[in-house]
Amino acid sequence: MTIPSIVLRKRFASVICSSVLLFIGGAYSSLSASTSPPVLISDSVSTRAVAFESVTMMAGPFKLTMSPSFSPDSRTRIVIFAMNMNLLAGETANGNPTSFTADAEDAAHNHYPLNVEYVDQVPGFPGIYMIILRLNDNMASNMGDVLVGLGLHTMSSNRVRVAIGQATPGLPADDPGAVATPAPAIPPAANPPVTMTEYQALFDNPALAAGPDGLRFLEQATWGPSDSDLTHVRSIGMRPWLNEQLTMSPQFNDSSTDPKFSLSSDYPFSPSYPQFYPGSPAPPCDATCTRDFYTLYPLQKQFMLNALTQPDQLRQRLSFSFHKFIVTGGQVLNNNQPFWYAPYLQTIDRNSFGNFRNMLFEITLNPRMGEYLNMRGN
Repeated sequence: MTIPSIVLRKRFASVICSSVLLFIGGAYSSLSASTSPPVLISDSVSTRAVAFESVTMMAGPFKLTMSPSFSPDSRTRIVIFAMNMNLLAGETANGNPTSFTADAEDAAHNHYPLNVEYVDQVPGFPGIYMIILRLNDNMASNMGDVLVGLGLHTMSSNRVRVAIGQATPGLPADDPGAVATPAPAIPPAANPPVTMTEYQALFDNPALAAGPDGLRFLEQATWGPSDSDLTHVRSIGMRPWLNEQLTMSPQFNDSSTDPKFSLSSDYPFSPSYPQFYPGSPAPPCDATCTRDFYTLYPLQKQFMLNALTQPDQLRQRLSFSFHKFIVTGGQVLNNNQPFWYAPYLQTIDRNSFGNFRNMLFEITLNPRMGEYLNMRGN
């Protein structure tokens, strides 16, 4: 949803006029202007956010349900503000927020992801951006202050305080070294668009890999980093870690010399269920035998083992994404048999770092996909 520009101009003019210029230093000093993180705006004397309910424009503490409600989703949206936004050209066109993440932490150190629904420049103040956040469904109605942070590309902002239900100054404690970050007395100009070269340089910056962004990077690129993963990426940097992952071949568990017919990621290949004529005795196979050879259980178990233990974590994560939009059914016409499904998983794994056209070609000729998309029994 958008904000009436005249109301926002009046509100924000008073905030800017009452603020003093503050230069952000410390952890940000080693980064160039084009690769420094966003700065969330607080009041002039604390880390409490300059924030409003997005419909009524009332300041906090915020209720979890907005009033009035204009849609079936009545969860409150709040507006916070940021400066020093380093964006690619056109990155927030029409309020598009796809490059952003947001998170809130309460006094018990529980974390709540917040949907970023809108990001754009404040009318008349091109260096200041408004960000609309939807409060998390799992938040309690009177939970008190939370620390809210914004993520952009590989960078994390400072965190500011937002009161949910009631203000609880000091709980949770501010981040070490946190200071008030008011808007400057003279409205800042918008930063020039970040070039692709500057954006790529973020991944080469040792300061980012060594800080909290190294952990955030691995949380996005793996199924969950171990301590050794974090130590490794902090020692070599993000780009070298990516290069390692991209050149890591999928594992094969048979002796085939042609990788096209090998079994990647150790997905087990089971025989088809024995066929028998009506009236003849069924093949001997108890419940455990059926589970281990003629259901998807072995593949499901192997997927979890891959996610937890395989070194090619980026491939495992990317393959799962492909599974979500190049879809075939695990159970079609009672055909719940892994010998159909395993080659489909192997094809996805094998092609995750390859040519997308080749992946589609192989999936088109895959027997599981052929069975899933045929017209028999439609």
